[in-house]
Amino acid sequence: MFNAKQIKQLIVEIDQFPGTSSELAAPLDALRAAAQSALAVDGYLWFSGD
Repeated sequence: MFNAKQIKQLIVEIDQFPGTSSELAAPLDALRAAAQSALAVDGYLWFSGD
């Protein structure tokens, strides 16, 4: 679970990810969108699963 401070750092790190290939572009875009959505509602970003 990521709080707002951690989400902001996650977005920074996604944006600085080196050499984003076309293979990674879509998953990173989806992760960025989810993070931004969580921030917009003062929520948390939660990953569940293996």
